[in-house]
Amino acid sequence: MNLYLMAHQVALLEQVIHNLHFAMRHASPCTVNTLRKYRDELDDVLLKIMESKVVSNVNLRYYIQRSESCMRECASTSTSNNTYAIPKPPASSSYTLPDVFKVNVIFYIDSTESMREDLSENGAVSEAVQSLVRQIFLEMEMVRNTGLGLIDCLASLVWFGDATDGDPLNSYNIALIKENISLIPQALAMPVLKSGGNTLPESGLLAINDTFTSLVEDGYATRVIYVTDSPSKTIEQGASASVVKSLFVNNSAKVFGLFPTHAQPDIRGMFSHYDNIQCLDYSLDSWASKMLRD
Repeated sequence: MNLYLMAHQVALLEQVIHNLHFAMRHASPCTVNTLRKYRDELDDVLLKIMESKVVSNVNLRYYIQRSESCMRECASTSTSNNTYAIPKPPASSSYTLPDVFKVNVIFYIDSTESMREDLSENGAVSEAVQSLVRQIFLEMEMVRNTGLGLIDCLASLVWFGDATDGDPLNSYNIALIKENISLIPQALAMPVLKSGGNTLPESGLLAINDTFTSLVEDGYATRVIYVTDSPSKTIEQGASASVVKSLFVNNSAKVFGLFPTHAQPDIRGMFSHYDNIQCLDYSLDSWASKMLRD
């Protein structure tokens, strides 16, 4: 089997398996059994493909050598035997980063029943968010080691559920309040599971509307991470997408979301960056550098 064809077929199979898995969360018991049967059959097909013999006509050594040659040419200071000196900037144009860049990251994560597998130790959402936090640590270390300054990073964590078919008086829980971000991995590993989730949508916007202002820290740039596998309620106790967006705008917050991007109501306008939780290949790592800069 050719490597390109294999990669294409594996991507298609994994997407279908992921969609079946997603559909099982809200299906009836009878339908779940049928979907599980189809999923298991596709898992067997995927296993056979992964165990098959694969060949590739791509010469990796050639591409590495070409890359090295290109880098040498780009870094060269001479062209056609004429040497060019990089001009020194005038003293008045010098620029230095602040000694300490302060950032406050607020996580809002759906922990209803449909999210429990994804929030388990090896769950897709858990691994993606943990990987993002590790990338934030790497970015902070890189800034420190290169002498560009220091990053002081606080974090808060709010688990939310559904105030309608769950506990209306306990539809969200603030697990961490403006602590050092080093405490986030441990808090993520112990999700506060919320009731609800059997019916759509969930109370994410309500949780943000009720808690956001109290979690903002003066002097810190505000970043928000919002994660759910369900649509949001159009309006709930005064909380709507437009109201929440105004909160973000008024606090100059950069907002990042992992949610069903084609669900209604359309909340994409609230976010600076977002990804579709229903897509199998999402990665949140690229958000780290965007979060730690003005």
